[in-house]
Amino acid sequence: MLSPKEVVNKWVDAFNAGDVNTIASLYDNGAINHQVANEPVVGIEAIKAMFTNEFSTAKWFVLWKIFLKMDNGLS
Repeated sequence: MLSPKEVVNKWVDAFNAGDVNTIASLYDNGAINHQVANEPVVGIEAIKAMFTNEFSTAKWFVLWKIFLKMDNGLS
């Protein structure tokens, strides 16, 4: 079992990698994800769909991934 700190670190790493499956795997089946600007999203499948949609439409995410690659010396 992961510690709370390990869960947060794994979530952040998965978010930065755009890894929706890993993000969703860190939630309980009845979990509620409440983003400030949106209505609460309930359950793993709904949370997975939310992140899939957000990652596919967010321009900042593409720029963030490019920045991470540059910062890590990758091309």
